[in-house]
Amino acid sequence: AQAEGAPGEEDAADSVYQELKSFINGMNEEERNELVALMWVGRGTFSQSEWELAVTQAREADNDHTAEYMMRTPQLPDYLDEGLSLMSADD
Repeated sequence: AQAEGAPGEEDAADSVYQELKSFINGMNEEERNELVALMWVGRGTFSQSEWELAVTQAREADNDHTAEYMMRTPQLPDYLDEGLSLMSADD
């Protein structure tokens, strides 16, 4: 039997990490900035009425490490889901 945290699990996690990193890095600058802004709205850093400000702040913070920043954010999927819910509530 393999111990917990077996190499196969690490390889799978690393593969998912690399795939997500490549996906985010493959976005154009505007898409990346909006994704960061969406995460911030979902986290409560900005309200949905502050969307343009959030995008502006994301644009100012954008760099080659944006994917790593997002992936180090605890609860990233929850924040993106909440951000989407909040932003689509006005439609």
